Amino acid sequence: MAKKLIRDIMTKGVISVPEGTTIRDALKKMGEKNVSSLIVIRGEDRPYGIVTRKDIIDEIVVRDGDINAPVDKITSSPLILATPNLRIKDAAQLIERFGVRRLPVLQKGEIIGIVSTSDIFKYLIRRVQR
Repeated sequence: MAKKLIRDIMTKGVISVPEGTTIRDALKKMGEKNVSSLIVIRGEDRPYGIVTRKDIIDEIVVRDGDINAPVDKITSSPLILATPNLRIKDAAQLIERFGVRRLPVLQKGEIIGIVSTSDIFKYLIRRVQR
């Protein structure tokens, strides 16, 4: 059986926001696009971090933070990146090693997708059900 690659399970069409975007606006964008994370862009389309729904909840609800603060305040950086030809097994190991839940997928300097622990879990379920 051929080794499965993350390009086979990744979500395409990653949504991003520029640094300086308010947490409020990031949250609105997540709701509009029905996503749980956003890539944060610095300068000329350079991805430098990620902000997740959990980051926002922790900041606003748990720490009683300012929803109008810049998203940079809660952005996780640097990004742990993957390539589309990375084996799913290796992606899972990266996720575990770095304690992240998502790996943006980089090709030719551009983020083309994202693979999450949920994507890997769904893949495993499909394999077991065969």
